[in-house]
Amino acid sequence: MNNLLYAQSGGPTAVINTTALGVFETAINANKFANIYAGLNGIEGILKETFYKIESDCDLSLLKQTPGAAFGSCRHNLTDYKNDDNEYKKIVEIFKKYQVTHFLYNGGNDSMETVLKLSNYFKEINFDCLVLGLPKTIDNDLLLTDHTPGYGSASKYIATTFAQIAYDARSYIKGRINIVEIMGRDTGWLTCASSLASLTGYGPDLIYIPEVSFELDKFEIKVSEIYKKNGHCFVAVSEGIKDKDGRFISSLSSNDSFGHAQLGGVATYLSNYLTEKKYKTRSIELNLPQRSFSTLISKVDSDEAYMCGKYGVLKILENETGQMVVIERDDNKNYVTSCKLAPIEKIGGQVRYVDYSYLNEEKNNVSKKFINYALPLIQGEIDIKTKDGLPIFFKLNK
Repeated sequence: MNNLLYAQSGGPTAVINTTALGVFETAINANKFANIYAGLNGIEGILKETFYKIESDCDLSLLKQTPGAAFGSCRHNLTDYKNDDNEYKKIVEIFKKYQVTHFLYNGGNDSMETVLKLSNYFKEINFDCLVLGLPKTIDNDLLLTDHTPGYGSASKYIATTFAQIAYDARSYIKGRINIVEIMGRDTGWLTCASSLASLTGYGPDLIYIPEVSFELDKFEIKVSEIYKKNGHCFVAVSEGIKDKDGRFISSLSSNDSFGHAQLGGVATYLSNYLTEKKYKTRSIELNLPQRSFSTLISKVDSDEAYMCGKYGVLKILENETGQMVVIERDDNKNYVTSCKLAPIEKIGGQVRYVDYSYLNEEKNNVSKKFINYALPLIQGEIDIKTKDGLPIFFKLNK
């Protein structure tokens, strides 16, 4: 008996559930699985045997417009099985119990590391279960893929929000220095996306990302020049910007379960710094809506998220394992993408940084190359079903 198990992990995106929809509809139509399960709350939920059975008569259509992780998520890190294989043994027992022969795990860097660990362990003990990774992250920092599902919709939200903030702020002849904080612990892909607002005429004057060392003195000089000239200044800054010694500009707080520093507050820090210098400032933190604003989903992003889920099922049915589905952009003037597989050992636990070719000479804004790269990803919108003027979300049956 062949049973398929799907699970989600890490930070949700506006289209992670669309990938799930691609998985379930493709698996149902393939008619190759006796049972199709969703593991609730990722690998952590799987270890607790919290499964949800997907039935052919389930109303799955609302997944396409549902934010967050509809089947739950987690940030549980499996240890190296060579040091401690207790959780791995338990997973094998559970998979045997539910006769799971195909496993699709949808997530980002840490999730792909889990795929790598499980795939290697299953091979080592000769356990008959295929494992594939499905890409997901608004951070756009997975290697070997042109971009990741979730990034396009987050970029659309960021660019739209930034343009609206800038337009509002320019209602006054002389305004403030507005500093907008955008998610991005290690990379600046999301912060760079704020530049797309410039196509409306209301983009950021300055962009600062973790890949470029941040110098407070130079920042103040540049902001001052722009403010004196225009009467306002708009700054987009990644939460994870660092100084030349690699220290986060914002103060560090507690670590998450993967040992990463929990960041946030850099816009407030910079705003307070400039306020002490007698500038009129305002700090704005976009926060969770960047990943959860499902009423502004990019249609391109939605279609590609579904495509990744569908492709994952088709390939795992061809006995592919130990790989991740990636998006490949065709090299032509018209934006066309397709999927292929890439080896998980070259992806899991690694980070794809913003290349300097995407930045201007001063490295405080983007180049035309970045605009050309990111603009196709935010195109189109999906139809949102509503009730009483509010969007309707997918809900699990008991």
